[in-house]
Formats: sequence, C-alpha cells, structure tokens
Amino acid sequence: MKRIFATAVVALIPTAAYADEATHYDGFGSIAAGYGVFDAGDYSYSSGYTDGGSSQGSGTSNTTLSGLDLEGRVSVTVPLGGSLGAQVDGVFARNSLKQRNCSGCSTFNVSESTGAAHLFVRNPHKGLIGVSAQRTSSNQSYGNSQATYYLGGDAQLYLGRATIGTQVAYVTTDTSGSYGQKGYVAAAYVRVFPMDNLSLSLNVSYGKQDWKPNSNSGYNCPGYCYTQQFKASDFGAKAEYRLPGSRVSMFATVDYTDQSYGNDYRSGTYFSINHNEGSNVRALFGFKLNFGSSTLYQRDRSGASLDPFPSPAFGAWNYEN
Repeated sequence: MKRIFATAVVALIPTAAYADEATHYDGFGSIAAGYGVFDAGDYSYSSGYTDGGSSQGSGTSNTTLSGLDLEGRVSVTVPLGGSLGAQVDGVFARNSLKQRNCSGCSTFNVSESTGAAHLFVRNPHKGLIGVSAQRTSSNQSYGNSQATYYLGGDAQLYLGRATIGTQVAYVTTDTSGSYGQKGYVAAAYVRVFPMDNLSLSLNVSYGKQDWKPNSNSGYNCPGYCYTQQFKASDFGAKAEYRLPGSRVSMFATVDYTDQSYGNDYRSGTYFSINHNEGSNVRALFGFKLNFGSSTLYQRDRSGASLDPFPSPAFGAWNYEN
C-alpha cells in the first residue's frame, strides 16, 4: 500500500497545475441493507504468578451472532480551481446482532455516524493524491460510546479502464478513562470498468489499535498495567451498475473480516492474558441516486470517487456504498 501511495505522488507532482477540468460538481445519496454473521471463534488464556503457579487453556466459543445491517451515505465533490478539488462524506451505519439458538438473549447493536473531508489534487488522465480527515462516532448496546479521529491520505492511479487506490490514516480514539487508544488503518482497492456504467472492484483493509495507560493515568507498567489490542483485516468485492438513461444505480457488496482481540493485565507478580479470534461475513444490496456525472466511469475520473477510511470497529468494518 505504501508503494502505491508513493508511486502516485511521483506520477502527479509534475502535473499538479493541471488546468483542465480535473474535478466537477458530483455526488450521490445511497441506501443499503444486508445481513451479517459473526463467529466468536477461538479463545486462549493464561493467568497466575510470575513467581509461582499458573494456569492456561484454549478452546472454541461455539457462539454465532447474526442480524440485519443498514447503511446510508451522502457524498459530494466540488472543484476548487485547476487540479484542486474537495469531497465531503456523511455515513450512518447500524448493525444488529443476536446470538443464534438463544431466544432469551438480547440484540447487540452498533451504530456509527461518520463525517469525512478530502482535499486533493487530480489529473483526470493520471490519478489523484490528497489528504483526508474523519470523525466517527460509535454507539453500542449497554451505553458504550466513543469518538474516533482519522488523519491520513488518499491516492489513486488511473491505468486504462482500471483504478488502483490506497488509503492510510493515523487513528486515535477518545476515552473517558485513563487509557489512550491509538493505531492506524490502511486500505487498497482495484476498480475496473468493463462498460462505462458497470464497475467491479476488490478491496483489502487492515487496522490495528492499542489501548495503553496514558501519561495522566498514574500507572507504572509493569508494576500495574492493563493493555488491550484490537486488529482486523477485511477482504471484499463490489459490483455496481447504473441503469441506462437513469440517475439510479444498483450495487451489491460482500465482505469477510477477520478480527482478534487481546488484553494483558499485570499487578505486581500476578498476570492475566486473554486472546480471542473472530470473523464476520456480511452482504449488502443497495441503490444510489446520482447527480453530476453521467456515468460511473466519469465519476471515477473526475467525480466523487473517494471513500471514508475503513472503521476498525466490531461489526462495522467497511463503508461499502
């Protein structure tokens, strides 16, 4: 992903002052619904005393959750003169999961609201390079909520009727306690256009966040320390088709996400280490109402072609529409 980003920078530096219409007024609104299945997967643990006895074990949780996914999005791109352009995105996503074969279990809900802004330089014949900022507010069942901030960049290379893109961002999350959450996300994708109004794409994403005591916590690791780590990788595919002579397009996506979570607690000579693996599969189908660009291919080269950063959150990894 870093190589793609660097290659785009080198390709676009000589054309930063491109005077043709690199970006035009463009945008869309979309709604999508689908179904997701989360498998809680395997777990392992180890606990005890560094100067005495300890215990450990591992197994499979045999827990599967499934439910409805909903997502809505609005994206708008505006030209700022010459090769300079800007895009803003607003996304709302909601995932509802319930344990299978458990009539008395409650539904676990995750809702995310995202606002993103992109500023970029684009050459419609070569590619795009830009910076992006994003805020994602997440609310979960049982009153848990947090705000996550992203700062990074976008890059695209245009190769014939294919677009190769990448995103990289530094991520930090606000918490009410004495622990700081920091990490990064990275994504790469390939879009091809067999026809002007048919888009096929593949994407891969990876994210990692660590929870550690911050400078105000008063904790002194390893005398007393509690740390956590969350990692997720996603593989997805998408197809979109715009109806001839219409502003409406249809799209479908499918994603597989592999997730892992670990925590490490230490107090004096006592320690407790836990690790969990899980996976999530979901499929979405939706509709877009388009304005500005006359075809999907035109949008890719001079319209609202960027996406928000993928979200390293349980059950809502990627914004797909």
